[in-house]
Amino acid sequence: MVTNGLFTGNYVASYENATISAEMTENQNVVRGFFYMDGVKNEMIAISDRNTMKGKLKDKSKNIHYDFSAILKDNVLHFSITFPELNNQVIALFLTKQGSLTSTENAPISNSKPNASINSKTKDRRLIGTWRHTEVLSSGGYGSNYASLATDYFIQFKPNGECLSWTGSSAGGSSDVTIESRGTGNVTKEGWYTEGKNVIFYDLNTNEEVSIPFLADENRFLLKGGSTKIYQRVN
Repeated sequence: MVTNGLFTGNYVASYENATISAEMTENQNVVRGFFYMDGVKNEMIAISDRNTMKGKLKDKSKNIHYDFSAILKDNVLHFSITFPELNNQVIALFLTKQGSLTSTENAPISNSKPNASINSKTKDRRLIGTWRHTEVLSSGGYGSNYASLATDYFIQFKPNGECLSWTGSSAGGSSDVTIESRGTGNVTKEGWYTEGKNVIFYDLNTNEEVSIPFLADENRFLLKGGSTKIYQRVN
């Protein structure tokens, strides 16, 4: 019986100067398919291990093999290719899996098409992914008068320029009351891009923009708006 693995599907990337896509099928930890870069068709084969794989691309027109590795996080394929003709320089690419849904805790269902390019403006790759900010509210009292409530807020930056945000679970209470909620499930959809040290959010209908300074590293993301918020990477 043939079963399709995690990597099976079609992938696309939105870059200003290149058209990149891939189609692949995974069966019994072997991934086969084709990888397209600016119209050049490369055969691909790889060995997978859960959400990671390593393998080779073959450009038949030049008879060149390229080593690559990839990891699938949520619906984004982080693809790294080594180019021997560029002194073995490693180029990182980000491709969105078409028709894939976010599996993050409390994530809403989006009807948008992941492969549809919202904009072609510059996007800081460090932001791409899903992030969580936890806000804690407390009464300031103590003992039986103390109460607190912690709420998770999520934001997802997609490579195609789409930004989703939603409220996740809440939990807390006082000495004699417990509060727990799984969130509303409502999602806000905006566009996003970056200019220097600012991330710009804009309304997809009115194009009204809000520019907010940010700082980011691999696992943390800080928005310095009216109130500073620190997000932790979920995936």
